[in-house]
Amino acid sequence: MKKILILDHAYWYGGAEKVLVEFLKGYNRNKYDITVGVTCESEFTEKLNETNVKYEVFPLSRDVLEMSRSKLSAKLLPKYIEYKKMIKSIEKFIKKEKIDLIFTNSMKAHIYGGQLSRKLGIKAVARVHDHINDEFIKPLKLLLKNTFNNDFYHISCVSNAVKNSLIEIGINKNKLSVLYNGITLNPSLKSMDFYKNLYKISEDDFIIGTVGWIHPNKNQLLILQGLHEILKDNIKLMIVGGYTPPNKNYYMSIKNYINSNNLENNVILTGHTKDISGHYSIMDTLIHFPETDSLPTVLIEGIISGKTVVARNISGIPEILNNKNGYLVDSIEEAKDIIFNIYKYPEKYKLNVDMEDFEKKFSYDNYIKGIEELLEK
Repeated sequence: MKKILILDHAYWYGGAEKVLVEFLKGYNRNKYDITVGVTCESEFTEKLNETNVKYEVFPLSRDVLEMSRSKLSAKLLPKYIEYKKMIKSIEKFIKKEKIDLIFTNSMKAHIYGGQLSRKLGIKAVARVHDHINDEFIKPLKLLLKNTFNNDFYHISCVSNAVKNSLIEIGINKNKLSVLYNGITLNPSLKSMDFYKNLYKISEDDFIIGTVGWIHPNKNQLLILQGLHEILKDNIKLMIVGGYTPPNKNYYMSIKNYINSNNLENNVILTGHTKDISGHYSIMDTLIHFPETDSLPTVLIEGIISGKTVVARNISGIPEILNNKNGYLVDSIEEAKDIIFNIYKYPEKYKLNVDMEDFEKKFSYDNYIKGIEELLEK
């Protein structure tokens, strides 16, 4: 049985962690002995427990975990000793457990996972969820280039957009492949009526949903500003998602905009939820308008949930949407106009999605098979 250590630094339960948990629900437990290395207890570790997967905590402080990819801070220099201590603890674990393969699933984990691979002579495989763009500072791009080229046996990308962004920073294209995520959508924990009562939604209300952690990259404030003109009477915007401490000010800017424009009756802030399916059930349409997004899980979920999806035509989004299963837009104004037309002329703007073709492209079984093939490389 092959012993594998999966490294993921996240202290939240984001898209990368969600699709990893999907894999851990379905992998061959007779073939692989998997431990997930995390940096703290979180909703992510709750999900690992629910999936009956072992995990080991290699602690890092929030100062290090919240380090931005777009800037360096002098405050982090004293944390270097802490970082080295964490790597040393992972090294001891790898030796003790006789780990055969390191599998990294997040940006910081790619860096220290690669360092450990080189030092210990153990093969490493990366699963890259991030589109490397101008947000990444040059030293980080150079570090990733050196790490991926020298320390990793193979790099699996969640989309062609991610693959192309890695090639652009100089990573050997022969090490790269693309495997789309496959997901299953859990049944709702509560009924549609429960959520309608909770959020005071009437039968006549038209709900525009946007889903994701509240973060400047997700552009919830821009969506709110762009849709402001149509948020009246029975048209409401539901912002589903919580925020992490670094993004509290951004969250407050959203609340301030709502209050200063008297939109309290037309905007719903749900906060973080563990029942995303229940929230999809009360939406009429879903909007996703990020700065960048490599392969948004929310769009796959939205289409599987039968929602009419409107999303920005950037990054990996066109690899999901093709104007037959959703609407691709170039501006928030265009998104506003399409959403209003969906509200006003629902039959005309309803799309007949080929679900068989869509589910084949984002097949859960193919995803499980693809990740297991990576573990055999």
